[in-house]
Amino acid sequence: MKIYLSTIVLVIAGMLTTIKSQSFSLDEAIDYALVNHNSIKQEHLNQQDATYQVKEYWARGLPQVNGKVGYQYFFEIPTTILPEEFAMPGQPAEVQFGTTNNLTAGLSANALLFDGGFLVGLKAQRMYKELVNSQIGQTERDIRVNVTKAYLNVLALKESMDIIDGNISSIEKTRDETKALYENGFAEQLDVDRLDLTLQNLQTEKQNIDQVIESTKLILKFQMGHPLNEEIILTDDVSRIQASSVSKDELLQASWSVDDRVEIGLIDQSIELTDINIRSIKAQYLPSLTASVDYNQSLQTNDLFGSNNSWFPTGIVGLNLGIPIYDAGDKKAKIERAKIQQEGLLLQRNDMSRLIELEITSAQIAVENAYRNLDQRQAAQVLAEKIYNTTLVKYKEGVGASLEVNQAEVDMLAAQRNYIDALFNYLLARTDLERAIGKL
Repeated sequence: MKIYLSTIVLVIAGMLTTIKSQSFSLDEAIDYALVNHNSIKQEHLNQQDATYQVKEYWARGLPQVNGKVGYQYFFEIPTTILPEEFAMPGQPAEVQFGTTNNLTAGLSANALLFDGGFLVGLKAQRMYKELVNSQIGQTERDIRVNVTKAYLNVLALKESMDIIDGNISSIEKTRDETKALYENGFAEQLDVDRLDLTLQNLQTEKQNIDQVIESTKLILKFQMGHPLNEEIILTDDVSRIQASSVSKDELLQASWSVDDRVEIGLIDQSIELTDINIRSIKAQYLPSLTASVDYNQSLQTNDLFGSNNSWFPTGIVGLNLGIPIYDAGDKKAKIERAKIQQEGLLLQRNDMSRLIELEITSAQIAVENAYRNLDQRQAAQVLAEKIYNTTLVKYKEGVGASLEVNQAEVDMLAAQRNYIDALFNYLLARTDLERAIGKL
């Protein structure tokens, strides 16, 4: 029974661990972020708001129907002075007309038949909705870049951790062999101490990197919109990501256009919006036509709840033609301001185009430099490992000094770290170039 209960506890613990941790490849992390990041959620809220803005504006051109009920109680009925020719001889000229209770109920409807500014404005509202949709694309692009860089940062640190673990295992083996040589009189205590010091330094460095990995994971979870208190497991590694990417030459030779960038599309849509705004203001010089219908039933009586009360109907149909004559230059000033805004957007587009070209050129140079540096660091790592292994063999054969082994080991560790840094910088440079040419 104890074994059975223990098994159940282990199964439940395993289930809880599975629930609290999730595994993500780089693509899965990006997909998760594109759904769960708050900035994406905010953009979708903006999209919904834009949809209802269009509906709200459209409702202004549709018939509006309103009901009304009014009640008046005259505790003093107004007095009217009659002219002398209407007054009865011997009768007072002051008379009172009306009843103490007036109850009115009715319906009114208004409809816009023609308004040029409204029709153009409706197009502007739809264009604004498209602009909001385009902003979602920009936010998605930024999320992809941020998640990619954070993911790669964690992988680079893990690569460094793997190298340190490998070096610790190798040096522990060398330390045990050196200690055996010392016990047999073929080595000095100083040689063993140096290796122990190296192991202590590596253990300290491992602890530091482990803490940095955890803090970097928090940054990744933040960029993903993932709960910070839940664990994530990264299933990709640097070599797999590098192998699945297009080659350096293909990336550098990829075709591009400034029009591929979301920023240019947003500016173009803003320019089109200002053009529509100018047309909308000009349309306000045209007459506007509205129609109205009013129907009312009124009750006038001294006995509000009397059985002989009667309701009297009133119905009105009307047309209203508004003709703009003089506005003291208001619309002209608005048109000129809109034109100035449009010219400013054209200048922004020109600057953005030049900035994009600069970004792409700089990113291409950065990729070439990073790749060259990576190639050099890789060759240096291979050479440093070869020197270390040769020096170690010479030391074990008794023809080399432990100081040479230690120096070769220091050089090898430095070369390995430099290679990981160069690989990380190369992948970051690739990410920046893909963003610059609008491929990410």
